[in-house]
Amino acid sequence: FSTTSVVVDVRDLWIDASIGLGFINEDSIVEKSSRAFERLVLDSADKIAVTTNQLGSELVSQYKINHDKIFHLPNGVDSNRFDVNRDSQDSTIIYTGNVGHAQDLESCIKAVDQMETHKVTLKIVGDGDIRGELEELAEELGVSDSIDFTGLVS
Repeated sequence: FSTTSVVVDVRDLWIDASIGLGFINEDSIVEKSSRAFERLVLDSADKIAVTTNQLGSELVSQYKINHDKIFHLPNGVDSNRFDVNRDSQDSTIIYTGNVGHAQDLESCIKAVDQMETHKVTLKIVGDGDIRGELEELAEELGVSDSIDFTGLVS
């Protein structure tokens, strides 16, 4: 990369997700203008980072992008920084990321409710537009003691 390179980081096919979730209508002016803008941004990029190879293939297919512009930059964690205590009896499930409609964290909270014992903790690290709804759901189901909404962390 040069010091003047434009790198676009694509984390998901958000236009497709928005259509699938019913937020925008297929073939609407909103979809068409969003795709035109996305095409402009992707065409002007020197490189495009994607979290999965499948996402890169979808972009190449959908927007006819030169595959050489795409590079794989997966999500990850520095396992030297976060030590797992394998002897612990603590059962904690951790989700990190956006707390939005596309993540289906509602199903995770309902799954905690279906467990015979609430000796598991679901830790949701992050924030988003449905966090309040998820907190209300946990309260309604009586599992709020088993759900930890950490919020954003640096």
